[in-house]
Amino acid sequence: MPKRAIRVALGLLTLMACSAPEEVAVCDLKAPNPAPCKNPLVLVPGLGASVLDVLYEDSYRPLHEICGHKARNEWSSGIDRLWPSAADSFPDVVPELEQVKECRLADLAVHFDPETRTFRNAPGVQVRPRGWGCVDGISNLFEFTFEGRVLIHPTMSSVYEDLIERLTGEHGYVVGQSLLGAPYDFRMVADDAYVKRYFAELKALIELAYDKTAGCETGPKRVFVMGHSLGNPVLLYFLNTFVDPAWKDKYIRAFIPVGPPWTGSPKAYRTLLSGDAEGMPGDNLEFLAAEQLMGGLLWMAPFPGAHGERDFVAVAGEEYGASVEDYKTVFGEVAGREEQALILTEIITPRAGSVRDPGVLVGCLHGAGLPTEAHYTYASRAFDSDPVIDQTVEGDGTVTLEVLELCKEWDRVAAKSFDGGEHLGLLHEERFLDHVAMLVTDCWSEDRSGPPDAQCPEVGTRRDAE
Repeated sequence: MPKRAIRVALGLLTLMACSAPEEVAVCDLKAPNPAPCKNPLVLVPGLGASVLDVLYEDSYRPLHEICGHKARNEWSSGIDRLWPSAADSFPDVVPELEQVKECRLADLAVHFDPETRTFRNAPGVQVRPRGWGCVDGISNLFEFTFEGRVLIHPTMSSVYEDLIERLTGEHGYVVGQSLLGAPYDFRMVADDAYVKRYFAELKALIELAYDKTAGCETGPKRVFVMGHSLGNPVLLYFLNTFVDPAWKDKYIRAFIPVGPPWTGSPKAYRTLLSGDAEGMPGDNLEFLAAEQLMGGLLWMAPFPGAHGERDFVAVAGEEYGASVEDYKTVFGEVAGREEQALILTEIITPRAGSVRDPGVLVGCLHGAGLPTEAHYTYASRAFDSDPVIDQTVEGDGTVTLEVLELCKEWDRVAAKSFDGGEHLGLLHEERFLDHVAMLVTDCWSEDRSGPPDAQCPEVGTRRDAE
């Protein structure tokens, strides 16, 4: 590692330990919509795409003395956070950063109680997503400003940033009023109690966004909800289990899923078995302890019953698919991880029933044409080394095309694929931004005043195919 990079890494460590809290302009959720005839948009992020802040209680005992430097009983801010951590972004040649990284991964891990079927944080640790209703925690996860200056702005941590800039800069959307964020703790979404609390908050946020448009001369405006990746199974579960048709008719203009892993992704299967560093320095296995009970990953594993008899994993000559029995065998008996097997088969599997038509207008968007992991071979039943990726199929690089296209079976769907569009990278492509802007500001706006309907995407129905 170059000396300059080491100095930068140590500088980041100093910032985490010593800098004053970042002054963040909190959006005013109570303010009326300044453009009352604009359909609001609520953004739901995917796995790992919410900044997670941390509070250390008096009882917290860090792995290393350098960790937990944040004053007890105060929430982190600025560059200091649980996820993503600056320490994870540098190779393991700076001892101080390596120790911080070990602490962060330990604090990020969740613990499961099989008796109560509930999840909890590490002892002495509280966690919450940053900026409910706002977008600072889902725009660029590592942008850091201090005294009005942008000190850090990496492109690799950008999520909804480009879409937010397009809608606010060119189309009059206002953060906290017509453009809102619904971040969540992606580690906890295998916990049914957590999901119900999040859904209650999401429902209230959508109703608030709708109420903000009450001053519109043509009546209040229904809300667009957009998810990316894991955010789409979350939103679909919300629409199909938590709210009724009358509520959806009143409050939802359309659901716009982007890169939806409707029935799961093989990559999640692999990550649950042997970890994934997701491009950060370090071995994949190093991240397994923090990932193996991560609710978002468990939810993204291939759903039993949705993939036929297809095999995903070979271990010492034995093939395993995604049936309930396969999960009990490969995670429980072979890997010796009964907790993973129990969660997958008894908590996640019942959610497969929610993968059905949500009964609202849907604009299903995804990439295509990229090789996407589909099968793995492990040399050892210990799962102590990376597998060989020995089969790929077409998809967006993370989710297979077959899964991405399931929404085409629903009523009132305008599906569009973007050839060469990568799972996360698609969010930053001009053709994607143009398409979304067209949908929410023109074609599907309830006060549409743009070009003729012929220029808008055709909304198919099942009846069209009959």
